[in-house]
Amino acid sequence: MATDRELTHGDCRVLGDKFRALTVSDNQKYVKPDLDPDARAQGEKSIADAANKLSSKWTDSCENNLVGKFAPEESLKCAMGAKTVAAFDACLNAPADPKK
Repeated sequence: MATDRELTHGDCRVLGDKFRALTVSDNQKYVKPDLDPDARAQGEKSIADAANKLSSKWTDSCENNLVGKFAPEESLKCAMGAKTVAAFDACLNAPADPKK
């Protein structure tokens, strides 16, 4: 049986950190391996900076809109196990179970 649990600020921060890590991971493919070290470092820094901004916005939105609401535990576990941003999003934005 599916269980729901109340989201906390800590949940939002942990999920935001996962979102940041996935954003970095998803975008690493755009940093070409044959770049010189300085260009590669700049590309990686740009990705990290963008991921930090996106993650901060995601976390703020979660804290402002979702703390105190209930979410399926399996959706949260799915998001934490996701390997891409698209999978993370799919876990958290899956349609509600019509049987409930």
